[in-house]
Amino acid sequence: MQAIKLTQKRKPLANKHQQLLLYEIRLRLQGGSTLITALQDLIDQEKSVIKIRLQPILLKVKNGNSFSQALYSEKLLFDEIINLIDAGEKSHDLLNAIILSDKLLERIEKKSQLFRQAISYPIFLLLICLSSVIFASYLLIPQLKIISTTNQDLAITTQFFLFLISLSIGQWTLLLLTILFFTSLIFYFRKSYFFSKCILKFGVLGKILLYQDIAHFCHHMSACMKIHLNIPVSLTQSSNLFKLSILKYYSQKTVTAILQGKTLSYALTQHPHLPQTLGQTVEGIRGQKQLGEVFETLATHFEELGKKHLQKIQPFIEPLLTLLIGIIIALFIHAIILPLYDGSIV
Repeated sequence: MQAIKLTQKRKPLANKHQQLLLYEIRLRLQGGSTLITALQDLIDQEKSVIKIRLQPILLKVKNGNSFSQALYSEKLLFDEIINLIDAGEKSHDLLNAIILSDKLLERIEKKSQLFRQAISYPIFLLLICLSSVIFASYLLIPQLKIISTTNQDLAITTQFFLFLISLSIGQWTLLLLTILFFTSLIFYFRKSYFFSKCILKFGVLGKILLYQDIAHFCHHMSACMKIHLNIPVSLTQSSNLFKLSILKYYSQKTVTAILQGKTLSYALTQHPHLPQTLGQTVEGIRGQKQLGEVFETLATHFEELGKKHLQKIQPFIEPLLTLLIGIIIALFIHAIILPLYDGSIV
């Protein structure tokens, strides 16, 4: 069985709106309402954009589509949340799937906060650096052209910046288009097998992305086990959430091994890019409830590994950025101040 593929380009709701939506649906289901009644009630009460997005979903559910299929068509929630709801419907345990989805959204929000905290200060420094370069290049250094007409003994840094500024608009446009072209290529091929294989070779960065993907996989496997979904479908659902295509590619072989009668432990250990501890830990575990708990523990373990590797590079990011900004400022000082205070020029 294959997970439903996403083809729409509509953006999911914000995390907090998704949590609120699932919370409201959960309350109504726990109160004994049917899914259609719960959705209709939300549409009658909701006054925001969620109401507009829920109306076609309700219509599709009334026409016989599953809730997950309706969500896929509107792309209302994150992929992993819709996959989990789909798994809940297949195991006839939608309420528990929605509860687990709410918990998964909380983890996603925590990861997002951690990421924002990690990059906020470096981005702030880079913006200051870029602003300084633009200000000095287009407001201060051009004034030195007057000096350059009377004296050719300008500092080498001043001549360099004057040369950059003298470049034509066409050259700058060509450079900008080249950068955008290669950025587009990277964005387009970011999910390719080759690109993900290269990413894994980038030392600490590769490990951070690998552990993040594995933790995500384990969280979803844990949720699928807790709602008693069978292992092949759980693996298929969870593997589709891998961001690195190389992990997804070999996961298809893992599912095939399960269908051929191999154990989950054996299938996971045959994956060339998953840590051996993943398969060894689930060895001998039989009940789905126990498997769910084990995968939850593994998810926490790999999240911690990712954080430790992130903490290894964080101490180097700020000093390197500070050094870069210091060098740029020193070059501008040399390019601007030295000519102004050179007695032979003034």
